[in-house]
Amino acid sequence: VNAKWDAGKYHIILDLGGGVANFVVAGNGELMFSRPLAGGGCKHLINSISKSLSVSEQQAESLFKQHAASKTDDAVQEQVAIFLSQLVVEIQRSIDAFCLMFHSERVDSINLCGGGSLIKGICEFLTKNLGVETKKLNPFENIDVSSVGGQVANPELYALAMGLAIPEN
Repeated sequence: VNAKWDAGKYHIILDLGGGVANFVVAGNGELMFSRPLAGGGCKHLINSISKSLSVSEQQAESLFKQHAASKTDDAVQEQVAIFLSQLVVEIQRSIDAFCLMFHSERVDSINLCGGGSLIKGICEFLTKNLGVETKKLNPFENIDVSSVGGQVANPELYALAMGLAIPEN
């Protein structure tokens, strides 16, 4: 995470991947807590869209991508709202478990990555409903990317790859 390792500060990395969502807490210079989130992967949302609209998974995935591009219909929006509400419950359970295990009163931030981070309005929704500042993780934040035009489109999609690319000291 491109967050400072300040003592007593805890940062959530929430990877909303295709098949699974992972909840990780980093703090005090180390990874402290990790668990998968039930029903948090994009595949779960795509399956819900497919079933509720009686369309194929490929069509549902296309509708999900249209939603991310701000072109959506009410039925897709409804499924996204249900998915986000369920995600908030799972995240809050994970925060509570972390806080109990590590005698912490709070977490300081949520950093989103993976395909689910492309859901329109997700950062604002999580911030409002969890009371924790939520932003998309940019693993290139402190890296010179001038060789690729100075920007990387959707950098939150590359967090896992960037983490794997970091050499051991």
